[in-house]
Amino acid sequence: MNGIFLGFASLWQGFRLFYGRPQWWKYALLPLLILGVVYSGICWAAGETIFPWLLSLLPTPEGHGAFANWLIRALHGIVSVSSWLLLAALLLLLFASLYEMVSCVFFDALVEKCRMEFWGIAPRKVRMRYLLKFGSQTALFGLNSGLLSLVLLPFALIPVAGPLFFLLVMGKRYALSGMFAAAALDGLSLREVKLLGRTDPAALFAFGIPALLLLTIPILSVLGLPAAAVGGTLLYQQLKAKEPLPNSAQPPANHG
Repeated sequence: MNGIFLGFASLWQGFRLFYGRPQWWKYALLPLLILGVVYSGICWAAGETIFPWLLSLLPTPEGHGAFANWLIRALHGIVSVSSWLLLAALLLLLFASLYEMVSCVFFDALVEKCRMEFWGIAPRKVRMRYLLKFGSQTALFGLNSGLLSLVLLPFALIPVAGPLFFLLVMGKRYALSGMFAAAALDGLSLREVKLLGRTDPAALFAFGIPALLLLTIPILSVLGLPAAAVGGTLLYQQLKAKEPLPNSAQPPANHG
């Protein structure tokens, strides 16, 4: 199968499989619910403690003339509205990153469900020592990806070649990270995942670049993350065992 088609097909099938199965939606809705509770707590704390403290630093309207009283009240209103807008902007800016952090455990369960349903691969116990080692390696990989994106960002301003180089490098790394959950269930090391990706670099680019572009949009990233987790599983199974892509309407035969 052509590598470019494999990458695109894995991502597309990830969307079809996830959004075509309402019973899978809980894996995306539960982290949203948790994040909603956290955000509600932050807003409550800000409204009950932080913002009143900020307003207490301003002069009070009492004891001033009518015009000064009006100006002080207007200042209180401006500071209050600006504080809420700033908090809302900050929470929105961090939403996709926080959602990705909160949802990782749920997406691991989603990957297990996908592998069981389409390839008959039952979950198996993984040693805690391996999980800690692989988890630290993948966390470092993610940190390196973030730092690398900051280093490459200025070069992305170069017309045509800059954005293309940025997407190629970061898209490949995102595709690799999309396979981590399935690889962990098979007990692979980070080095083995990288070697697996080298068997078909075109598939990594074709999967990672459109997924990366999609996930840069805050709202769409929330919709795309669970589908990308499923798509990364499909890509991993293709590269590892040359399994056929499952038909979204009819699961393939059990391969045990």
